[in-house]
Amino acid sequence: MELVGTKNAHNLISVDTDGRLCVWSLQMLGSPTETLDLKRGNKEVCVECIAFTENEVNSLVLGSEDGSIMQANIHGNKPGVYDVHDSHGGAITSLRFHPAPAEPNQRDYTDLLLSTSVDWTIKLWSAK
Repeated sequence: MELVGTKNAHNLISVDTDGRLCVWSLQMLGSPTETLDLKRGNKEVCVECIAFTENEVNSLVLGSEDGSIMQANIHGNKPGVYDVHDSHGGAITSLRFHPAPAEPNQRDYTDLLLSTSVDWTIKLWSAK
């Protein structure tokens, strides 16, 4: 689950091992405002975790039960999974992007993604 949005509007994004991504409005948590069934080809994706880069509301990465990291879009011409990386030997338990620098003159590492898995590894990835 991730809270994403701008200074004035926030959404809650949730995923489940059934392959469904839900977008929730914080003002209306009774039911999702949008749903997206995530697939890898024709097969459902069992998602364990998600991560967004700071200030991003559309593109995200997904950690799956089969050890792959997937890139996806929530909106646009082709919402859903658009790239898959076989990354770990077991389910991915967490994903986290490096935060944006606090000061403008600091080095930017926001392209770095950390992943952890039940295969007992922690991996650092670069989106560049």
